[in-house]
Amino acid sequence: MMTRLMLAAAALLTAFIAATSHAGDDDLESGTIGTGIMGVITGFGSIHVNGFQIDVPNGLVATSSLGARPVDSLRIGETVVVDAELDGDDLTATRIRNYYPIIAPVEAISPGRVRVLGLDLDASEVELDTIEAGDWLAISGLWRGSTVVVSDLQRIAPRREVVVNGTFFETDTGTQLVGPFALDGRYVEHAVPGDHIRLTGVWSEATNTIAPLEIVAGLFPPELRTLLIEGYMSQPDPKGAYSIYGSGIVVYTDDTSMQVPSNRSIFCVNQSGPVSITQSLELELPRVDRIRLLEDLSVNSAEGLSIDLLCRQEK
Repeated sequence: MMTRLMLAAAALLTAFIAATSHAGDDDLESGTIGTGIMGVITGFGSIHVNGFQIDVPNGLVATSSLGARPVDSLRIGETVVVDAELDGDDLTATRIRNYYPIIAPVEAISPGRVRVLGLDLDASEVELDTIEAGDWLAISGLWRGSTVVVSDLQRIAPRREVVVNGTFFETDTGTQLVGPFALDGRYVEHAVPGDHIRLTGVWSEATNTIAPLEIVAGLFPPELRTLLIEGYMSQPDPKGAYSIYGSGIVVYTDDTSMQVPSNRSIFCVNQSGPVSITQSLELELPRVDRIRLLEDLSVNSAEGLSIDLLCRQEK
């Protein structure tokens, strides 16, 4: 199994990197470069995300809307956003945040599904035996259209407010949404479709809306030159905008019929010029095989994944 996975990974890397458009060596000059990584934790010994080993300085904590926690309390399967400094192939975290697409109470459980806020989530990759209706959950995972592919469930104390981390949209009638959830009025200003919003508010089952108490825009600081994001990509809308769901990264195309990658992937985002997205590695595998593939790719080495290999581009 491991040999087949390694061969498959090599073939995927060859295929996707061959299709990459390229930008020059000066985009990856020597020295410290800001890098952002969003994805699911696959291992420790520092922290492993998206096939990369990220060193964690003493005293650094993981933050979220639930508060701060020690990095060594994180679990495989949790989704995180990491700001890091890149020196060669060495990554050192400067900030770590838990990314919970949804924090909310469970309405119902069915095989491979968990229902929250009126939405059925894909929970086929996690254990649901100990979860019951009424439990409050901090849900890790990745947005795929209007659902979440769940990678971890953390039971938390009941609270008044729900939290949604998702993509901002506005309908033709002026309704504002974060992910698939409508706001009960107009609150978001200076945002464009595809922007990331962290919404804290009160859910109304009667109106199927959220009344915002706090709105925080943006996920990655603009000074981060390269982003490595695990996720799913949207198809272009009628205006040519498309994005990696839940990331806040938006690009445009003149070809609104263009077919973008539909499978779970790691995407390289170049922010040093006009924003561009490249699919670098496809990850549409069962959870155990996906984790093994990323862990076996020899993190940060010339023989396996590296920032340079995924994102370096030639003129």
